[in-house]
Amino acid sequence: MATTISPLIATVLIVAFAVAVGTLVMQTHAANATTAAEVSATCVVPHNALGVLQLEYLEGKITREEYLAKEQAVIS
Repeated sequence: MATTISPLIATVLIVAFAVAVGTLVMQTHAANATTAAEVSATCVVPHNALGVLQLEYLEGKITREEYLAKEQAVIS
């Protein structure tokens, strides 16, 4: 008579293995992770007047009315 592992025990072992591997991967790569704010702060570099204006509006430095007035001046 052959001995086998119960399906319940096999499932528990697979889940424990998956959790252990996931934890290891998360700990290994946690130091290299960047937040969305860090990425947007380093990637957004407008090279034209309209881009600078849009960025000022999105960052809350100018109001909507100021944005629209300055946009018309830039476009015209």
